[in-house]
Amino acid sequence: TALDCPKGRYCPTGTIDPVRCPAGTYNNGFNLKMASECAPCDAGEFCDETGMTDGKTCLEGHYCIVGSIDPEPCPWGSFGAIPGQGACELCPERFTCQIPGTVTPSPCPSGAYCAANNSSPSPCPIGTYSPSQELAAEGECLLCAPGRYCSSVGLTSPSGECLAGFFCQAGASAPSESVNASVSSGQRVSGLCPAGYYCKRGADVPIACPPGTFCEAGAALPTPCGAGTYNMREGESACGACPAGVHCAPSGVVDHSNGTFYATIGVQACSVPARGARDWQVSFGTS
Repeated sequence: TALDCPKGRYCPTGTIDPVRCPAGTYNNGFNLKMASECAPCDAGEFCDETGMTDGKTCLEGHYCIVGSIDPEPCPWGSFGAIPGQGACELCPERFTCQIPGTVTPSPCPSGAYCAANNSSPSPCPIGTYSPSQELAAEGECLLCAPGRYCSSVGLTSPSGECLAGFFCQAGASAPSESVNASVSSGQRVSGLCPAGYYCKRGADVPIACPPGTFCEAGAALPTPCGAGTYNMREGESACGACPAGVHCAPSGVVDHSNGTFYATIGVQACSVPARGARDWQVSFGTS
């Protein structure tokens, strides 16, 4: 008695035993005659056995092209959030997909940025940092904070304070660095404290030396004018000699012609108290 060739199989002429459709194919109809009539497994499904009558749904984190025998894990930089996909999705910017078979992208970590299709976060470069997650581009990394330096890549906070005698306006990569360069995050500016100015530890901008003092390049603090010299202006790199017949002593003299003004509190009382001494505590921050 002739019987119908069953589902999942095919029956060539003269067949006694139906032959199973090969892996990667299926057959949900009757009376197939050749293996070529078995249908390739549909996209989003896989057929990992012979003689299948329907495909199996592709797993999440994987993809299955037409004719798949086994699910393939989504490659680096992509993900598969739902089952039954014929292709994986690219990892979106601000996220990273670092493991094959990723189901849910991970936020780009602090100290790094992630463009689309990311499988390895790019560290923020030296001179920058980022305490925040989910950056998409290098330009979103922050320039190192004023008065601070960022000496390595991938930082989430600055490395430390810049040294006395230097100023770090933004983007410094070393505690005693001179740089003025445009980068994607902005303008990196730091350098040796210029003559006429002083820079304490952690300075972001140079401060003009007060009257009665002078500052050479790289000064951490103002130097009072020496005995026999004076200075009436801010931001000077040297003091002038007292003119003949005038006594400028002991040090820190601002104006020899007006009763002896002193920049340094406590060095010597003014000979004309009504005119007063220059208050270095206001201008400089220490006596």
